[in-house]
Amino acid sequence: GTYGDAGVLSIVLAAGNGQRFADAGYVQIKPLLPMPDGRPLIAWVCERLPAGRQVIVARDADRVTLMPHTHGMVVHWLDSATDGPLSSARAVCDLIAAGDELLITYCDTLLPDGAQAFIETARHARAATAMVVFPSADPRYGYWDGARTVEKQVISPWAVSGLFYFQRGHIFTDRASQVYPFGTGLPSLMNAETYCYQSDVIDVGAPADYEALCVPVS
Repeated sequence: GTYGDAGVLSIVLAAGNGQRFADAGYVQIKPLLPMPDGRPLIAWVCERLPAGRQVIVARDADRVTLMPHTHGMVVHWLDSATDGPLSSARAVCDLIAAGDELLITYCDTLLPDGAQAFIETARHARAATAMVVFPSADPRYGYWDGARTVEKQVISPWAVSGLFYFQRGHIFTDRASQVYPFGTGLPSLMNAETYCYQSDVIDVGAPADYEALCVPVS
């Protein structure tokens, strides 16, 4: 078949504890937070994925509440929260074929118009890896310096979001098999050849982001 025929394998990482939301008094798990149209965040994320197979990585503790919202997806349930997004993605390496075209996304980040343009741009650039960056000057994000991501330092106009593309599955699995410090994220797998796709993003990683998007001002 031709390039991209089988569609993209999309992996949605939803295995975090959502500690910032819990600390702020939220009882709903992050993937099920109601968005402005009343539907849960996970529905917004999944409908903006490219055509192909979809896998979600989630905590077994969330199985009962999350299961009704995962129709048509393969769900990999983790016994406990991992030390971060890279560890969550590594947990499903056996579901990734060497030749798969791969998108890995955090469950709290999405492109307003969907990921298809990102994928097509990365293909056109013949990029081995690509990631979405967005304009920001907020020091709580990681920033791309042209070769690597520096956390919590505004060293460029471009903050790194939670969408990562791998032209082939083996690129991810090879790089993910290296030894990384506790808590390492997906940006560690990017390098100086990584294509940066510049876009506005919807990020609901923290309660303030979510409330700015979803909670009406009284």
